[in-house]
Amino acid sequence: MNTLIDKATKAKLILVPKGDDAKPCFQAFETATGIKVPSFEDRKLKAVDGGRTFLKVKGRDIPGFIAAGYGDIGLTGSDSCEDYISGDNSIAYEPIGPEMCRFVLLATARRAARLYHQLSSGERIISVATSFPKLVRKCAVDQKLKILPIEIPVSGSVEIMPSLLGVPLVADLVSSGKTAKVNGLVEIRSLLAVYPAIVVKSSASQPDDKAASWSDIDKIDATLQLRSKQLKNKSAQSYTLTLMRDSNKAGKKAGEEFSEVMMAIAGDGDIAECESEIADLTYAQLVASYSRAKPAKLSNVMRIMINRNRTSGDQL
Repeated sequence: MNTLIDKATKAKLILVPKGDDAKPCFQAFETATGIKVPSFEDRKLKAVDGGRTFLKVKGRDIPGFIAAGYGDIGLTGSDSCEDYISGDNSIAYEPIGPEMCRFVLLATARRAARLYHQLSSGERIISVATSFPKLVRKCAVDQKLKILPIEIPVSGSVEIMPSLLGVPLVADLVSSGKTAKVNGLVEIRSLLAVYPAIVVKSSASQPDDKAASWSDIDKIDATLQLRSKQLKNKSAQSYTLTLMRDSNKAGKKAGEEFSEVMMAIAGDGDIAECESEIADLTYAQLVASYSRAKPAKLSNVMRIMINRNRTSGDQL
């Protein structure tokens, strides 16, 4: 029996989605496990049936709740799982039913042909309005696409963003495509098929203990150097660039990260949390150095530490 399905049949606390994902997720779950999700009376968000407790929450929040241990399993769309995994490896998921919808790139009919060509040729970075910025970045890396989510947060009504913000592309979930069509948008590329999925806390959620190589470190330096070359290119957008373009913001961010490091060290967090916060601080400090035109390299920082250790030994 599939391991995740096996876990599902033994689960006592199950998180299920509200909204459009509910029906296809419930049907797929019943087909895969033989367990029927009970009806939720009135507007109640909790239902108990057969010794199992079902809690209804927002589908996009379910991977995070499961990762944090607030449930044995969760049901949600695979897009929410991929979106969460793009920044964290503490969950695992398994698609369990037919395709629910797709995550696609949309453009106005007038600009669709040109943008399709630019997307295919990779001749420039194209800005994208979306409610799923992490998922866009993951798809961009996986599919080698030169697309970048805009910095302005968009939590809905993305179809109007080409008119409101003048952004070339929109990335959104579509099923029938009627909403996009009514708003004058056409699909130019499918990024991801979305399925009902069972989500569990990953047994492989511990930090990767694979030793970093100089090549890995050099890649971080190369990314920072690339961003520094994009500073005057207004079409290039990323959070790193936002900080590099404003030394005050970069300095403030580094200060915030330092506070979070000390809170992690002094608080109840584990070693992994401390290491994660120290990594965030190190990156923020490097970005701040670029914002002040003093581009420090991580590789040089590491070499200095190594050389000090060689000469000072235990006194480093």
